[in-house]
Amino acid sequence: AAKKVFSFGIPIILVPLDLTNQAPIDLTFLQRLKNHDKTAISHFVYQVLNNSKYYIENQQYDFWDPLTAFIALHLNECQLEQEKINVITHDQNR
Repeated sequence: AAKKVFSFGIPIILVPLDLTNQAPIDLTFLQRLKNHDKTAISHFVYQVLNNSKYYIENQQYDFWDPLTAFIALHLNECQLEQEKINVITHDQNR
């Protein structure tokens, strides 16, 4: 299925999971978000993250989905790299 999707020829943006390690969510970030502009969106994001405060405090919060959503909404603020994708459809160890 992945091979078919990548062969369509449409632009695809992948967000590697290890990228989230470079965008940590910690209590400092949470507090900055709380004190940031008081738009409905920033308030909503703060509430969502604040509900995960225990995990953030214990450095167990993964930022996968929020980072991907940010990139989708603010693509012009992101640095993209073009890479060739090779989808392996069989076991290469045989």
